[in-house]
Amino acid sequence: MTRDRDHLINSLVAELTPVQSPGQSGRLAGAWLLLAMTFVSACLWLADPFRPGWHLQLATEPQFLLENLLGLIAIGSLARLAFNWAIPGYPGRPGLTLVALLLLGSWVAMLAAGRYWPALQPSSAGARAHCNLEVLLYALPPLLLGAFAMRRLLVLEPLRTGALLGLCAGALPAWLMQLACMYAPAHALKYHLLPILPVMACGMVLVWLLARRRN
Repeated sequence: MTRDRDHLINSLVAELTPVQSPGQSGRLAGAWLLLAMTFVSACLWLADPFRPGWHLQLATEPQFLLENLLGLIAIGSLARLAFNWAIPGYPGRPGLTLVALLLLGSWVAMLAAGRYWPALQPSSAGARAHCNLEVLLYALPPLLLGAFAMRRLLVLEPLRTGALLGLCAGALPAWLMQLACMYAPAHALKYHLLPILPVMACGMVLVWLLARRRN
């Protein structure tokens, strides 16, 4: 009897088809990031054109190009990490966490180092009157979109997940401000990066409330 049962179980298992990781967080994160970047870019452009010559600065200044590429990769890693945390036990999460945080720290460090070794000549060209408020306001709709997208997943750690989502949502307009607003490292640290903190707090509260409501 035991041999027949084992044979039945083995035969059933042999016929099972491997499935992909639950939720496919990579596709969800990519779609969210594309929509968020399109929205924020459009809002920035409609409010006030980007800094004159920003595309030429990317093409001719290697340090400025590296600074922005590092920021973009960090934001992409944070987006994937946030949606990974929305799926319990998602594989590869610890390694991605370390990579994403290292990339983010390197980007912020480059911006801070720019106070002494600026990638460009600091200038007030392209200065926006309320860039700090723009970072905060333009981050909120992507944050709401990401939080509601996570409602379909099983968020067991809403505070950490919400903090990561808020960090990514706030970092996106802060990164784009490096192209849209004046280039001055001290200004960027104070008016572009600091508004990310309240967005993180909003993310924690929002995801926690949605997770609690679902439960």
